[in-house]
Amino acid sequence: MRITRLELDGFKSFGRPTLFDFEAPMTGIVGPNGCGKSNVVDAVRWVLGEASRKALRAKESTDVVFSGSASRKAARQAEVSITFDNSDGSMGVAQKSVKVTRRLSAGGDSEYFINGEDAKLKDIKSVLQGTGAGMSAYCIMEQGKMDALLQANPLERRRVFEEAAGIGNLRKQQEDAQSKLTVVDQNLAALKNILDEVRGQLRKIKGQATRALRFTELKERQRLLQMKLALRDFHGFDKAREALLARISDAGAREGAIQAEMAKTKMDLEDAEAKLNHSENEFRRISESVHKLELRISSESSRRDNALSRVESLKQAIARVKEQAERVRENTASLKVRRQNLAQKAETSKAELGEMAQRLAALSEAEHAVAKAAEALESDLKVTRAALLDAIGTANQSLNERMRLDAEMRTARRRLESLSARAGEVERELGEVEARRSVAQGERDTEEARLAGLKSEMVQVEAEASPLAQRVNELRQRKHGLELKQGQKAERKGVLEGMAQQRVGLDETAVKLLSDEKRAQSFGILGVFADAVRVDLAFAAGLERVLGELGSAIIVDSREHAHDLFDWLAGRGSVHISLVARDEFKAGKVPAFPSGHGVIGPMVEQVKVKAGFEVLAQALLGDVLLVADRSVARRLIERGARNYRIVTPTGELFSLPGAFALAFGEGRSGIITRQSEIDRLQREIGELGSEIEFSAQELGAALNLQVQLQARAGERQHHQQQARDQQRIRHAAARRQLVVRARELARGDGAERRHGPPVRCRCARGTSSVRRALRRESPRSAGADRWSGRQMN
Repeated sequence: MRITRLELDGFKSFGRPTLFDFEAPMTGIVGPNGCGKSNVVDAVRWVLGEASRKALRAKESTDVVFSGSASRKAARQAEVSITFDNSDGSMGVAQKSVKVTRRLSAGGDSEYFINGEDAKLKDIKSVLQGTGAGMSAYCIMEQGKMDALLQANPLERRRVFEEAAGIGNLRKQQEDAQSKLTVVDQNLAALKNILDEVRGQLRKIKGQATRALRFTELKERQRLLQMKLALRDFHGFDKAREALLARISDAGAREGAIQAEMAKTKMDLEDAEAKLNHSENEFRRISESVHKLELRISSESSRRDNALSRVESLKQAIARVKEQAERVRENTASLKVRRQNLAQKAETSKAELGEMAQRLAALSEAEHAVAKAAEALESDLKVTRAALLDAIGTANQSLNERMRLDAEMRTARRRLESLSARAGEVERELGEVEARRSVAQGERDTEEARLAGLKSEMVQVEAEASPLAQRVNELRQRKHGLELKQGQKAERKGVLEGMAQQRVGLDETAVKLLSDEKRAQSFGILGVFADAVRVDLAFAAGLERVLGELGSAIIVDSREHAHDLFDWLAGRGSVHISLVARDEFKAGKVPAFPSGHGVIGPMVEQVKVKAGFEVLAQALLGDVLLVADRSVARRLIERGARNYRIVTPTGELFSLPGAFALAFGEGRSGIITRQSEIDRLQREIGELGSEIEFSAQELGAALNLQVQLQARAGERQHHQQQARDQQRIRHAAARRQLVVRARELARGDGAERRHGPPVRCRCARGTSSVRRALRRESPRSAGADRWSGRQMN
């Protein structure tokens, strides 16, 4: 390594560009004082990174910029470039020529360049380290340095000798590595603290996320329940409104019917009251007539006594009395005929005309009394002949009175017939009431059967609702478990995707290179090999083991780009990157893989390769056989497996006979494993999403069914209550009708009791109050009949 060229522009006394070519065997620069020899040395020191103003013989750092002269104005910047011959490669870079440039503006801004590219002073020192051309090296021996070297202690001399021997570079690298390790340890400790803190925060965040998820679920559940409750209330209110409107309509219809029936009943009541008043007036008039007849009978009785006393003296009128007796007998015969007729009527009406039978018996007794009186008159006829003429006149009067009483009796019988007709009407009304009662009983039985059916439906609904509620709880718990599981997997997937986006596992320089699309395109970069392949997570560890560092290698399209990228990376300092030139790989011959128990198949068949990388994948993985475990691998090796590699899903690699790469415990997962896990988590999250959606649908269907059952139960309860209300209303209406009719009959009974005992009759059916509805004949009328019979005799 040697200096081949020095370029100065605006540096100290070199106001215009100056070029020094140090062709071999040039070894020095000579000249008179003030010609600029020291400025050349200062330029070399300055371009190599010298920062000491004393060493550069300047008060300020900007004093190295040409300040101008009488014939030339001051320069705006100072620039020095030094070129080294690196044919022997001692500078640690691939270029055969290395050009170092330093530029300083009048404002004090300093810039460094290596081969025209931006660089730092640290990069320049790194390139020159170990070459003896550094600032602390022995390449520039100013005045007094040789004396200092001769007078130096052994440690200082050793430093010089190591620098001259190139050991200083190694020692510097060792110190840098040690400092880097120290920094790495510090970073690891800090990272560990950060990880501990992040783990604590992660646990807290997971708890918060779980609570937030639970809160979201409860909030959604609350919203759904509120909606269902509002919907149920709405349906309930709507049904209640419809039922109420129906009940109002029914009540209006029933009210109209009741009002019409009440109006009709009121009219019937008014007619009945009018008839009753008329009947009471008739009975009152008849009673007055009977009372007058009693008075007359009393007066006639006294007159009869006088006539009997005079009979003894009226024997001469016996013939005429016999004729009158014959007439009486004829009247008695007619009375017998009438009695027979009355008896026949009594047989047909039985209990209704019982009292009439008594009256007939009384008439018979009166007839017998008349017959006895006639016999007495015949025996005493001779005695009463004298007064017979007077008795004839009295008898004529009595006969006339008897005829009038018979007419009144016929009138009473006609009144009795009218009362019997009224009893028939009452009996018909009873029949109608009985028919209505039968209809009401049938309706009641129907309603009771309907109520029983509603109760059975309610029991069935409750029996269906209990397992349905249990099913709803199970679906909710299952959905909640699936959502928690999905959340955990999504969280894990998010962490892995974050690591993938940050390209954890790749060198920092590789990450920056891949993120710089323009530079990546200029180097023909196609991506990372791990991004071009996909494999199931079960085989990811085996694929990682087979590929090794090639799994994270950067793929370029050609060998030329690979060399250019390699040279560029070599100038970036410490990097750890693998490169793969795609066009250098050709599909080789596929070995004959064995088959049998435990042999899964060629690894390349288990890998999904991105389009354009199939040949590369075949070249890298074509000789790899995937087996179930190492026992299968051992069996194949014992059988002579030589021309292919064997790997297990856990990452145990058998590459050469006797060369094993085992994987016990949990190893560090690589990029391929991470991407495979992301793919699997994506599938599982999708499957869980489908299951959650299906569970949500099942839960929604179950909730809808539950709402329907609740609606059915509410409807059945409403129908049941409505049936009870209707039955209660009908019973109340029937009771009111019976009470009204009973009051009417009671008023009729009271009127009958006021005007005399009622006529007894026997009805086919009805209550005792109805049986008392027929009026009975007054006993005073029967007494009057008995007296008139005696009088006629």
